[in-house]
Amino acid sequence: MSARWPAQGTGASPGSQSKLPASATPNPEVQAIVRLVKSDHDFRNELKNVISEALQPDLEKLRSELLNQMSANNAVAAASNVPPPMDHDAIIQRDFPGAMLEEWSHLDEQGSVYGFAETVNSHIIRHNNMAYLCDIKDVRLPSNTSS
Repeated sequence: MSARWPAQGTGASPGSQSKLPASATPNPEVQAIVRLVKSDHDFRNELKNVISEALQPDLEKLRSELLNQMSANNAVAAASNVPPPMDHDAIIQRDFPGAMLEEWSHLDEQGSVYGFAETVNSHIIRHNNMAYLCDIKDVRLPSNTSS
């Protein structure tokens, strides 16, 4: 059976009040199911459970594939000596307990920083009524990434 939601192809969600294109003939069986889904809470829950159970094997397969891919990626990263991403907040809190990290942006119209007008972006650590300009980046040195 080729079932179509009443709103399929119209950009609307199933259950919205939209008209089908003139070329589409509404399927009476689908219309009956849609009416039941809208009006019968028990039927809607039962349908949700049936669909959930039917999709479970596919979802488990996708989950397994994703976990395998993540494990493979982690193994490649470990084998190539790529360090894990830095925990910037932990480092900041170690040296500046209670500090707040903010992003800072300023249009340098005179070109003092780069030699031409450009927006300069950086970070500011605010701690004990002081502001410290800092540049936070994950750095991968060639010696750490070659195999």
